[in-house]
Amino acid sequence: MKLKYQQIPVIIEAIQWTGKNSLEILEWCGAHVHFEHNYLGEKILCLTALESNTVLDIRHSASVGDYVVKNIKGEFNFCKQDVMALKFEWVGADI
Repeated sequence: MKLKYQQIPVIIEAIQWTGKNSLEILEWCGAHVHFEHNYLGEKILCLTALESNTVLDIRHSASVGDYVVKNIKGEFNFCKQDVMALKFEWVGADI
């Protein structure tokens, strides 16, 4: 028998990567993110992935327009702009 579940509503924090807000993202994410340059010299936002408190060798990178999301466990992930619009609605901002 299939069971159905509804996702528990939670409020997450997120910052959209604009390509120009490196300092803001570094201040928020700390050592979880770093920046590299591609072969065209463009800055790429990269994430150190954590799973079960073990740093993985997998490098995740974001495109301009993607969001950096802090989940309910305090871990950082990337989320594409279209997925963000489908899963989340804006509820406010910290100033």
